Amino acid sequence: MAKKSNVFLTTYNRKHKPCGYWSVDEMNRFLEQIKNTTIPSESCVLFIYAKIEQTVQLGAFQHKNTDDNLNISICPMAQKCKVIYMENCPQQIAAGKCRDDFVINLIGKTLFADKYQK
Repeated sequence: MAKKSNVFLTTYNRKHKPCGYWSVDEMNRFLEQIKNTTIPSESCVLFIYAKIEQTVQLGAFQHKNTDDNLNISICPMAQKCKVIYMENCPQQIAAGKCRDDFVINLIGKTLFADKYQK
């Protein structure tokens, strides 16, 4: 059985797209990759914000469950992107329809490799 998603791609309005399951090490490697990246001026993305959030669930009988989630938020610029509604950007990336080289290489090929094999 596949693990439930703990990586999410969102836009400014928090409409999110589940992107699969990563270990905490994989999440930290992606954060390091983002830290060492500069968004090119020709990109349709104004900024990328990513953070690991930890949720702790406590229950009776000393039950404790901890979940780590990676939330990647992007802010596309309407004048540079062909997507009519910017909140649909995560769905377009997930479907393999993004045409921005920077977004494809950083996010598309990482989260949706099967859609960006070409």
